Amino acid sequence: MTNDSISVQQLGEITAYDEDEQKTTLATMWKEKKAVLIFVRHFG
Repeated sequence: MTNDSISVQQLGEITAYDEDEQKTTLATMWKEKKAVLIFVRHFG
């Protein structure tokens, strides 16, 4: 396991899908209000 880290700005540039299944950046999701990020890893 490594201790790699990224900045909040770099994290905000990651693309994800919003509740309407539209591509957006993570920064857009927390722009107007707080957000909770949950990462789920799929095995199988």
